[in-house]
Amino acid sequence: MEVSSRSESHPYFLKRLVISIWFLAMPIATPLLAQNPQTVVARVGKQEITQQELDDSVFFKILPLEQQLYALRKVALQNLIIRKLLESEATKKGVTVDQLRREFMAGPVSVPADQVDDLYRQNLNVFALFSPDEAKEKLRLDLEGQARLKRYRDAIAYLEKAIRWKCCFQSLAGH
Repeated sequence: MEVSSRSESHPYFLKRLVISIWFLAMPIATPLLAQNPQTVVARVGKQEITQQELDDSVFFKILPLEQQLYALRKVALQNLIIRKLLESEATKKGVTVDQLRREFMAGPVSVPADQVDDLYRQNLNVFALFSPDEAKEKLRLDLEGQARLKRYRDAIAYLEKAIRWKCCFQSLAGH
C-alpha cells in the first residue's frame, strides 16, 4: 500500500493507524492476561511459551507490581468494608452515612494547654512565620482533629467487632 507523505500527517490517517495496530495487538495481549500458569501465550514453530515461562522471565520486574497490586487491593477492601459497615449502621439508625460520620466525631474535645505549649516548643522552627498565638491555635485545632479522627476510628473498630464480618481475603482485611 502506497501512502503519500501528505496523508501520513493527516490526523484521520494516524487515528486509523493506531486503531489498526490496537486491533492487531489484541490477539497477542489477550493471552498475556491469562491467570493459569500453563496457558500457552505464544507459539514459535512447534514450541510453546506458557504464562509461567513468561512470568519467570520477568519475575523481578513483576514482583514489585504484584506487591503494589496487593497493597491497592488491601486498601480498597478495607475501604469497601468500612463503607458497607457505615451503610448498614446508618440504615439501622435511620440516618445518612454522612450524619453517622458526624455523630461518630461529635462531642466536645478538650486539649490541655500544656500539651499545646509542649508541642509548640518542640516545633518552634516550623512556626517561624506565625505569631505564637496563631501557632498554638493551629496546634490546638490539629490536636482536636486528631482526637475526633480517633473517635471515628474507634467507632469503626467497634462496628467491625459487632458485625463480625467475614472476608474471603482474611489476610487482606487485617489492620
